[in-house]
Amino acid sequence: MPPTPNFEDISQSVFLIPYSSPDDDSEEENETFLREARDTIDNDLEDGDLLRWEAYQSAWAKCLDKLQSIIRKLHEPVVEAIVEEVKSAYTDTLPGLPYPELPTITISNPAGGPSFFNELINQLDSSNDEVNPSTFVTHLHPVECSNIMAGMKTLITGFTDKPPDQAKTQFKRNSATSLASYDINLLDVWFTAVRNDREKHNTKVPSLVAVLHDFEQFNPSVMQDIFDICSLQIPQLPLIFIVALSSAQSPSYLHVTYPRSTLAVLRIRQFHVPFGLHILEEILRQTFFTTAFDPDVIIGPAALSFIVDYYSRYNPSLDSLLNMFQLAYLKHFMINPLSLLAKTTPAIDMLSTSFSFVDTLFGRLCTTKTSAAWHEQPLPTLIAAVDDAREVFHARVRKSRIAFEIMMVVHEFFARLGSKSIEWDSHHGTALLRIAIDLLKGRSTKHAETLSSLVRKLKFSEIRPFLDVLHAYYRDAPADIRDREEQHIDLFISGLPQEDDDQYSGKMRQLAIDIGDWLLNYLDELVQPLEELPLWELINPSIRASIISGLLRSHEFSDNVKNPEEINLWELPDTSILFRRYLDSGKMINVYDWFESFQPVLETQRRETLGPRKGSRRKRGKKVVGGNEDKWKLQVQARFIRALHELDYLGFIKHTGRKADHVIRTAFDVCDM
Repeated sequence: MPPTPNFEDISQSVFLIPYSSPDDDSEEENETFLREARDTIDNDLEDGDLLRWEAYQSAWAKCLDKLQSIIRKLHEPVVEAIVEEVKSAYTDTLPGLPYPELPTITISNPAGGPSFFNELINQLDSSNDEVNPSTFVTHLHPVECSNIMAGMKTLITGFTDKPPDQAKTQFKRNSATSLASYDINLLDVWFTAVRNDREKHNTKVPSLVAVLHDFEQFNPSVMQDIFDICSLQIPQLPLIFIVALSSAQSPSYLHVTYPRSTLAVLRIRQFHVPFGLHILEEILRQTFFTTAFDPDVIIGPAALSFIVDYYSRYNPSLDSLLNMFQLAYLKHFMINPLSLLAKTTPAIDMLSTSFSFVDTLFGRLCTTKTSAAWHEQPLPTLIAAVDDAREVFHARVRKSRIAFEIMMVVHEFFARLGSKSIEWDSHHGTALLRIAIDLLKGRSTKHAETLSSLVRKLKFSEIRPFLDVLHAYYRDAPADIRDREEQHIDLFISGLPQEDDDQYSGKMRQLAIDIGDWLLNYLDELVQPLEELPLWELINPSIRASIISGLLRSHEFSDNVKNPEEINLWELPDTSILFRRYLDSGKMINVYDWFESFQPVLETQRRETLGPRKGSRRKRGKKVVGGNEDKWKLQVQARFIRALHELDYLGFIKHTGRKADHVIRTAFDVCDM
């Protein structure tokens, strides 16, 4: 058994910290909890938590780099347009205006999150010369601008704290004789020094950019005064305001909230950060459904469905999306000791020291028919089998990605023709994501038959362009894909009859049928269920199986390891109790009947808890609830509602919309082992 970790050891990068209940008062009890927690993963390697942490870091870093590069590419057009607007704010102005306008750039970012503004600031900084920057940037937040004096001070000191010349020397101010830090003339004096230094060295005079974060939270009266004061100093002070809005672009919060007198002194340019399900679709396609990238861990269909649902219904933020991906990776490597095999296999000397780990791995690889043969194999054979399973899994996933790319090529071709090749619905928000998730489940027949039917009905004039599109895809595909299937396309192209052929119509119709049959068979061959492969859960986590296992056998995830036969129903958590009653119901569940079946279990729990039982003196006879029956009934109702909402959040029930007191069961064929 591993020793108790030394939490003061700075050389360690990861520790296993078990849960400890608030009632544990003695060090002896805490030590017992720690030993039991380590025993629950006794099939782990020595230092397995550290090895899994390193495997997680490697897998997540690879995925994160790809995700961030996709997000930067999606944001790049808007970022470049804003940077160009900043550069030309005081050079591209309208002549003949009665007074100069204060350049104001509004950025509508309903999804929120700092990722876009980090990219924008980095782009502004990267375009600057280190010695002579073309822009000085400062940031204002609502808490710093509670009144006009505080707001002006934050704005001015954000610039004046920077050195104005190449010598990087800062002004020495005398508080008795200097201007107040909230006086706009102080910024004027500082910028005069900057202008003189730039003219002396014959370089461009910089702009002053102020970024207003969470603009809806600013006091409008304070910002009106700040805008009015700053507008009186331009163009002597080349100020530019970048306004960060979390509301929709239309109607603009700026136009709705601020009076015409304030808007008249602003020259507003509006920009919109792309967001929505099409952004999520593009991110998922370029990360998990493309042959150009192969992540170490594949997000499974259940996890992807949850991510799509959460993104579309609750929080369409790219930062929260990255957090969900990271949590999925972290959870996978945290709870499964075998997950360290996702990318590499440990050496023989390391495996030979952990019989329980090897025994668990052996049990996952062999079947009842092959068990006797596996017992006779040496340890190197087991390592080779793990490596082969990893390669086979990635090869099958790669085939699924090829199938998805071909489906998208065919879909885009028919979309240009105006044909409906996909049944659009709101089950997953977008049909393309629904198809991608179905392919991970190994379900391609329905979508393949739809596309094959459309191919068979192609007009004669559309067959050659369709073959050219497929030929272009295989021409740009990797060699292992191109060499196998490009010859089929070449064969179809060579089989195109001449228009003066007497049997032109019949041959073209038969060719369209042959192409449709080939497409159907090819897609069915590419898409196979991942769950049929050995060790598939190491690379493609089964979130649904983990959730159901946790609900049915929650005691196995507890620190207090107990024989499953000794666990009574009343000892389970409320959600597990309600889920057990859920499995006993039909497709339509009456909520009141569900509550009536839940309440007796809590009554039993109450009696058993109040009665004498074995345990420590401190816990013996401890009351969980008071004697007030009314309070107890309210507590039972509250616990039922909480458990019901948890099952609802996990997706196990669906509201009918017709019967307020009924819900629909969504999970079937659950084996209670």
